Amino acid sequence: MQARIALLIGELVREQLHDRPTDVPRELIVDCVVGAYTSLLARWVDDNDPHTPAQMDAAFRRLLAPGVMAALGGP
Repeated sequence: MQARIALLIGELVREQLHDRPTDVPRELIVDCVVGAYTSLLARWVDDNDPHTPAQMDAAFRRLLAPGVMAALGGP
């Protein structure tokens, strides 16, 4: 199941990055985002974390978005 989830997330990230110029190889960005997402998801499930899905999504975006934006040449 984890491999399937990782594959689906990877496809979504690739779609979002499709035409965006980047200073970092796209597959490296995909791997980093997928790895972080699946790790956070596993922790949330395995630890029965009390945070809501919305809270987990907000934390994920806050942690990852700056790095991804920097790789895309954004602020």
